[in-house]
Amino acid sequence: MKVGDVRKDGMVMFVTGEGPVMSVVEILTGPVSGPGYGAGNIKCKWWDQKENKFKVYYFNASELKPYKPGPAAALGGRRDI
Repeated sequence: MKVGDVRKDGMVMFVTGEGPVMSVVEILTGPVSGPGYGAGNIKCKWWDQKENKFKVYYFNASELKPYKPGPAAALGGRRDI
């Protein structure tokens, strides 16, 4: 995955299709490594319903794929997601 592969809204998910849909916050030129962070260079943020808070983590490009949402629901003439 490179910068151009990410959708305009910057949403990604794991290549397995499991787990949360995440927002790409930052793409770094080199890997990050530290306590509580992955060794990748794509910084993602998502909402954890179990812990009721946002989480941030660094992933490798090989772990992620662009998220492609399904069609939006139409409610009373408005398209809402």
